[in-house]
Amino acid sequence: MIDLSKFDRIKTIGQSMFPFLQHGDVIYYRQILYEDIKTNDIIVVKSRKSYFTHRVIFKNDDYIVTKGDNNPFPDRKVMREQIVGKVYQIKRKGKVVRLVHLYLLQSILYFKEIKLINSFLRKNNFKFLFLKGLPLHLHYEKRHPQRIYADCDVFVDKSERNNIENIFYKLGYKKLTEKSMMSGISANPKPETNYYKVVNGVRVVFDVHFEPAFMMTKLYINHRFYDLKLLNSLTGHLLKSRREIKVNRNSFSILKSVELVAYLALHFFHHNYRGIYRLELIKEIIDKEFSSEKWRQLGKFILQYKLQNFVFPVFILLKDYYSVSVPRAFLSKISPKHLFNVFLMSRINSTVFTNQNRFQAGIERFLLLLTLSPQPLYQRLMVFTDFAVVLLALRLVYKYLLSRIKKIQLTGK
Repeated sequence: MIDLSKFDRIKTIGQSMFPFLQHGDVIYYRQILYEDIKTNDIIVVKSRKSYFTHRVIFKNDDYIVTKGDNNPFPDRKVMREQIVGKVYQIKRKGKVVRLVHLYLLQSILYFKEIKLINSFLRKNNFKFLFLKGLPLHLHYEKRHPQRIYADCDVFVDKSERNNIENIFYKLGYKKLTEKSMMSGISANPKPETNYYKVVNGVRVVFDVHFEPAFMMTKLYINHRFYDLKLLNSLTGHLLKSRREIKVNRNSFSILKSVELVAYLALHFFHHNYRGIYRLELIKEIIDKEFSSEKWRQLGKFILQYKLQNFVFPVFILLKDYYSVSVPRAFLSKISPKHLFNVFLMSRINSTVFTNQNRFQAGIERFLLLLTLSPQPLYQRLMVFTDFAVVLLALRLVYKYLLSRIKKIQLTGK
């Protein structure tokens, strides 16, 4: 095997980092100390018989976890001696681009659009705030993110649904519609709407939420899993829990720290406890803004809105993977009182670094809601009588039978 430590560049093979890196790209790398490696760095790693170039998704004092952006599963643990170097620029079709410039370009374009949306909504006296995205990252991290941002989440009073749509259309945005197994099943207003616009070749996406989106967003069945009166109360509480931050001399409304940690924990649950990088912002908020009083308030908030089953695993993960000092009294207060939690934690620990496609994520989210919901069991089971679930089940059976027929036609088995 070639010793890459004697070189400073290599041509990539395969699509494991697509679309960020593509087959045939030339990557330039340089040696780096283990202590200087950060999450989201792209590094060249020496495995047993070959090399690979993947993104760092987790790091502690003993090892690193890497994963290809286009891979559903992480690589094996990477030890210090396996690290060849850090990628700092790529060459594609004769053009050389530094990664820091690529990230900065997308971040600047995104921030310009965020400022524009923020200005329009403020001028028109909308009740809104930013749930997550670039303003929060810049406020807490004090630097531009070292990864491509997927979207920005805005929380808006549901009475402004039609007005917010007009604002986005006026600014050149289009509604993002994706065909899926759930398409056309539910005619009820969705808890979120997605808008996008292409700016200088970069797709800018805003997710507009009208309620906390931690359950099913495509099917109108959430009333089986969570009391709607409690959901309306939670929505109102969050909209009132605003504070102002300054980012590059621009004012943005975000959630207060207690509500922000609770929401981000719910957001991590919504992603089936996957994508460990989502925990990093929660860690930053807790490290910088939390006191014993804040922990007390957070525990009270979680119990008030019956969220403990959903968020308890998040704080265990923060404690185990990021050494966050989570008070025992807080954990005891919000700990679910059933044995399923032991099984859940063992499962989460094995999947926290993995990804899912939308269909897989939807099925698992449904099962988690069915299991962790604070609603009575009979109420949860009533979901199987809902037209939307019955129709979806029929679609799944039809899709399965169709695939079997095609397989038989092709193979004769």
